[in-house]
Amino acid sequence: MKQLDEKVRNLFEKQALWYMGTASGDADISVIGFKELTPDGRFILCDVFMKKALENVLASGRASVLAADASNMESYIVSGRAEYLTSGPEFESWKEKSAAKTGGRMTAKGVVIVTPDTVRVKTPGPNNGREM
Repeated sequence: MKQLDEKVRNLFEKQALWYMGTASGDADISVIGFKELTPDGRFILCDVFMKKALENVLASGRASVLAADASNMESYIVSGRAEYLTSGPEFESWKEKSAAKTGGRMTAKGVVIVTPDTVRVKTPGPNNGREM
């Protein structure tokens, strides 16, 4: 598993929304509001309304997660192995959190866990695309 640089971790932790990209046939990008960066560097993304993205994750076993700061355009994309869980502690935790955050109107149907293997700079400039 690729360890995340402190700058990368800080950016992801500060952003209200992340963007998950998937591909397998038709590519898809999902906006993720219910999410977590674990202490060990894995990304937990709630499946509340995923359809095409979930199909892609199940078919390819891969996903990318991007976060960007609109104030300075700093951005990073983390790619890695993706697995879908509908049971276990991560799922149960986010099932409860998503229901609580929405007053019971929405709940997680599952979670996508992304284990990073690459991190690339997406900030505009000479380092754009550089692997970290």
